[in-house]
Amino acid sequence: MNVPYRQIRAAYTDESITVYQAYDAAIAGPAVAAQRFVAPFRMERIQWDPERGVGHDALPYRSIQIGLSGEAVRRYVTEWTLGIADITDRVRELHAAVRAGADVRALLPAERPYPLTGELTETVGAIPAESRISPTEALLETQSVSVSASP
Repeated sequence: MNVPYRQIRAAYTDESITVYQAYDAAIAGPAVAAQRFVAPFRMERIQWDPERGVGHDALPYRSIQIGLSGEAVRRYVTEWTLGIADITDRVRELHAAVRAGADVRALLPAERPYPLTGELTETVGAIPAESRISPTEALLETQSVSVSASP
């Protein structure tokens, strides 16, 4: 599989982008109940982290964690979030299947390169989308939520 070292990959449609985030129960529970992020939720950083495979092994490319501030946080929380789902049980099932030796890659969300403008590609230090992408290969052992947000 030929995945650029830095590329934004996502499960998305013309109307939404699905974002997978791990939060402890103090954040995830209220967010799922309210269908929006509420205190103590905060986003503060931007960095590229090693992406992990289903066996938690480091993959040879990076995932971006984007921190928002100011107006962007307000809009993410009050306007852009379309829905929040707790997927912890699903992630735990997949994790158990991986531990049992099952190949779960076909069960993971299909991601594809997200189209970025030249300026944004340069700003985040990404590599333009040029190859087909892999499914999400990270299983989280914490509280997990799926967020659908407007692009």
